[in-house]
Amino acid sequence: MNKRAIRIPCGILRWRGIFEFAPRIAGMAVLLLCFCATSGLAATGDTLRYDGVIGPGLPETTLWVTQVSVEEVDYNTIYHLRFTLTEKGNENAVYQQFDLKTEQALDAEHSLKFVDLNFDGYLDIDARYYMAAGNDVHRFFLWNKDAMRYEAATIGNMEVSWYSLYPDKGVITSYVHDSAVSGVSELYKVEDGEIALQRVVDTTAFDGDTNNYHLRVTDYTTGAEVVTREEVYPEEDKHYEVLEQVDGLLWEGIE
Repeated sequence: MNKRAIRIPCGILRWRGIFEFAPRIAGMAVLLLCFCATSGLAATGDTLRYDGVIGPGLPETTLWVTQVSVEEVDYNTIYHLRFTLTEKGNENAVYQQFDLKTEQALDAEHSLKFVDLNFDGYLDIDARYYMAAGNDVHRFFLWNKDAMRYEAATIGNMEVSWYSLYPDKGVITSYVHDSAVSGVSELYKVEDGEIALQRVVDTTAFDGDTNNYHLRVTDYTTGAEVVTREEVYPEEDKHYEVLEQVDGLLWEGIE
């Protein structure tokens, strides 16, 4: 299968002291947003500003992201972020306001990415939740073109940002790292802006007593949860061979 992937995150370019985000899909820039901010912000009251056009037929807007508080919860530092979408040049014309609590301090280079996640022509928000040893965990807000607002999205394990976009096939894949020889791969199909889970290939189950790994393939293409393959294999002689099959198992029968 000829699959063309767009890897996230996007690149960052410096130009005249301003950051420009330019994620690309099929070679075309889908966004050019500039913001005036200082990298590595951490204090309460810090604000990032993003100016741009969310999608076709919409006016220029400004998205303000403000760190309104910081607290310690169970030995974790929690940052309370407030998102305010306004008319560009008029902060009093507020279209929407919503909050997000993360373990990621507000940062000009890493806090947010903008990408058309569901291929509907409108820019969605990918906000970093925390950076772990093997995973870069994010939260998503999808633009609802009918309600004219951003809405929080829970898309399986896609809150983890190791994902790729395949616009020509209307497909998103994601990977959740577990270890060097295990993880969870997922494939989603996008139709009419809706994101639906199609398949999961899970190699994370491990039996410490026998050193055996478990492979499970679960299919959702019919709307029901169907386990199509499940096997146990010894770590020492087959786990790398099985890992080489994961991509094929994930895409099998997906058009």
